[in-house]
Amino acid sequence: MKFLFILISIILSQLVYSQEIRVLFSKGKNYKLLDSGITTSIKKGMSLLEKDIIATGKNGLIILKIAGHSTIRVEGSTKIRISQLPYFFENTDEIEREGSVFLEFGSLIIDMSRSFDSEALKIKTTNSSMGVRGTRFLVNRDVDNILLSVNKGQVEIHNQLSGEKDFADIMLEEGDIVYVQSKKRKTEFSWWTLRDFILTISTAVSLYYLIESR
Repeated sequence: MKFLFILISIILSQLVYSQEIRVLFSKGKNYKLLDSGITTSIKKGMSLLEKDIIATGKNGLIILKIAGHSTIRVEGSTKIRISQLPYFFENTDEIEREGSVFLEFGSLIIDMSRSFDSEALKIKTTNSSMGVRGTRFLVNRDVDNILLSVNKGQVEIHNQLSGEKDFADIMLEEGDIVYVQSKKRKTEFSWWTLRDFILTISTAVSLYYLIESR
């Protein structure tokens, strides 16, 4: 019985594969942080792996590419962790396991290559996660507050603060802008207008890029 289980596991492992993340573009001072505390500069053409931590400088910019999946623009003063690479079934473009990125702070612009039948990517923070099937959107995190603007497609926000649901899962459509704020271990959700969203120069520039590159 044990042998059969091992055999099935081996067969299944051969039916799926992970898609690598490659650096398409890097400008400014950008680093990959290692567990040992050592940092290494990020260069065009580098491959990134699961658990890698990426940080961009104040004037930095990185564009990441996951073939057949997505393009991720990492803005300046941003820190992310690649929690999980996306996995595909062999010889198909069907997602077996979604990719996952933890956003510690800063801004990301995500452009999915196409629409998927299931969640293909999750952007996580301490108190919420955003499930993506096929879309183009900007997400900005300042401490534990999240600003999210959907340019195209759909994004679903899941609340995960201390296992409690301060708000139900919410599906955002094209043109929607929302603000999720944490206060004393309680998450508050509110719809925002475009005028509300443009709070800082950096956010305004990111939003401008999002709109102009449609």
